[in-house]
Amino acid sequence: MVAVGWVVGAGLLLLAWRSDVEDERLRTAPQCTREQEFTPARCLAELDGTLASVTTSLAQVDVAGRHLTMTTNVKYPPNAGDRPVRVTFYRGEPIRIEADHVRIETDERPADDRWICVLLAALTVVGSTGTALGALARRRSPAAA
Repeated sequence: MVAVGWVVGAGLLLLAWRSDVEDERLRTAPQCTREQEFTPARCLAELDGTLASVTTSLAQVDVAGRHLTMTTNVKYPPNAGDRPVRVTFYRGEPIRIEADHVRIETDERPADDRWICVLLAALTVVGSTGTALGALARRRSPAAA
């Protein structure tokens, strides 16, 4: 039982490290050249576009002659109404839509989940170890006999 908890904890720590690496790559990404804007190159591009529609789960924008649909998690969607926006791309995928008083993060953005993963790893390791120690203590106690 302890081994499983430690393996799961190690896996969660690996996920935390991976999340940190990808977040750092995003923060330090260079600007894309025009040829790289819609490619998987590790670069950032900010392009002007038009917000066609927004719901709680989807946003549609028109950028550089392309109609793009992306998944989002917007609690209170703003009115789209062909609003001019600035769309940030990373590795060819739209990660952020910005306009006056509107900022929408898409699900394509590398998430910074490292602290959640570290917390879950610690809880898993401590919980599995504590459970195993408790079971050992009950086995060895004279009252169990």
